[in-house]
Amino acid sequence: MDYKKLVVQMLGGFSMTYDGKPVSLERSTVTNATQLLQYFIYYRDKKIPKDALINMLYNEDDITNPTNNLKVNLFRLRKILAKSHLPNDNYISFKSGMYSFCSQIPIELDVEQFNSFANQAENPDISDEEKIILLQRAIEVYKGEFLPMIINEPWVLVENLRYHDLFTKCINDACHLLKKMGDSRLMLDICNRAVHIYPLDEDMHLLRIECLLDMKRYNDALAAYDETTTLFFEKLGVSPSQKMLSLYKQLTNNVQLKTSTITQIKETIKEIDNPNGAYYCNYLGFVDSYRFISRAVERNGQSIFLSLFTLTNVKGEPLEAGEKLKESAAALHDAICETLRRGDLYTRYSPNQFLVLLIGINYENCSVVSNRIITCFHDEKRVRGVRLQHSATSGANINTIPSNIKFSGSSIW
Repeated sequence: MDYKKLVVQMLGGFSMTYDGKPVSLERSTVTNATQLLQYFIYYRDKKIPKDALINMLYNEDDITNPTNNLKVNLFRLRKILAKSHLPNDNYISFKSGMYSFCSQIPIELDVEQFNSFANQAENPDISDEEKIILLQRAIEVYKGEFLPMIINEPWVLVENLRYHDLFTKCINDACHLLKKMGDSRLMLDICNRAVHIYPLDEDMHLLRIECLLDMKRYNDALAAYDETTTLFFEKLGVSPSQKMLSLYKQLTNNVQLKTSTITQIKETIKEIDNPNGAYYCNYLGFVDSYRFISRAVERNGQSIFLSLFTLTNVKGEPLEAGEKLKESAAALHDAICETLRRGDLYTRYSPNQFLVLLIGINYENCSVVSNRIITCFHDEKRVRGVRLQHSATSGANINTIPSNIKFSGSSIW
């Protein structure tokens, strides 16, 4: 019989195409029958003991009769394949206590292509140009994690980690070669693909920002930095790493604006809508402002206080990521903005903490302001079961204000 090619995707999802037509299996791709098929295709050159299949399917599950359950799922798999438009074939063979995938249909498996291209690129005898072509092909084949719908299955988890590491190596090797060859445009395309597949992998974002920096696209690099740090803060609750901060300094040192008049510059940098309330900025902007203001008060003798507000549960533990933290943080953000003066400054330090810089205020008034923020926070009444802890310390570095002045407190609503 003249068999056509069966194309199987396991990277970034699972699908099968035979003779150019999608193979319809079950509605769900996470059933035991489908996982058996995936396992058989992936290890189609091996003979698999019955116990290995039972362990793969049920692992630590308490199954009364795992052997019978395996037979039921194998019967179901054969029935599914018979109903598909695949050629009539035995597919699953059982001999001498060993199972195997025995179809004569030629199979093109994306993970094997990915492995092949990546391994060929390791050949020390090929040129850089040939190596780049092979790395590109490997990167193009890689659509995402290995069988992501069942990624927590032990056998899938092990293979996925291996493919992730190999993909990362391909990206790094390609970027290294392209940087040496001066092909920043192709390097950026590769970095963008990597970031799309792994949006929470900082190393991928660093490569992309460095590429934009090499291309002298400083504004785009700054935009990518802001996008990355915001994403990591919102999704993971982490502030920029030292690597990211170091890259940020390089970016800001290289940003070049067009020559303008002082009036044009003023129009560009001033606040557009002139809002009321305290001024909010990102953490890095807050750090620069704090350092500058600390220097300024050394000359004029003003006092400044640094206040920290922390959202916790009723046990005093930091709120975990979720709707409660999201709504509570929004309420605290609004309370600080509405309560403080236009000349005060605040930022979000961590997912459940806000920093406030109060300028030209004494210890007693600092306590009053903090209590006012807490009262305003109470009035929002968006989420219950949240404790707001607060503490403050002098932010000045001058002798007229003791730097060890501190106070703290908490409130539940």
